[in-house]
Amino acid sequence: MISHSTPEFLRAFNATYVPKALTRGDGKVGRDYIDGFTHPEEAVIWQVRVHKKTAFKLGVRYTTLDPHCKGTYSIFVNGKRYTHTITPAKSLLEPTEDVFEVEIEGEKDIVFRPETINGEFLQLYGVSLIPQDKELAETVHVEEDTTDLGDK
Repeated sequence: MISHSTPEFLRAFNATYVPKALTRGDGKVGRDYIDGFTHPEEAVIWQVRVHKKTAFKLGVRYTTLDPHCKGTYSIFVNGKRYTHTITPAKSLLEPTEDVFEVEIEGEKDIVFRPETINGEFLQLYGVSLIPQDKELAETVHVEEDTTDLGDK
């Protein structure tokens, strides 16, 4: 259940569906990503549910290994497709976050899918969902979970 009043960060590591062909970082802080995208069919899916129709700012957080990384991806939410060109990261430790305005009602899937892959593709950390309730908009911020998931 996603809150209509509290920000959420849905980690790629914890997605409902991740293709077996994709690889995962070791789970340590800053390396809790999914990568290895080679085909547009490799979708990462999060299942979410809200109890009332809610507008969100949805941020796709990723980094790139190659400063000249090129390609596009799509996010599918509530039957709509949002496409974006990859913005190369300034460094591996400074992820990029592209933001989309979406609405979610009931139980839906959020689907990340590569569209065009030219060379090294991105490393996907996850998506943030920031509710756009007018009363909360000025007080809400996302606090990222930096729990170390690695076993080393």
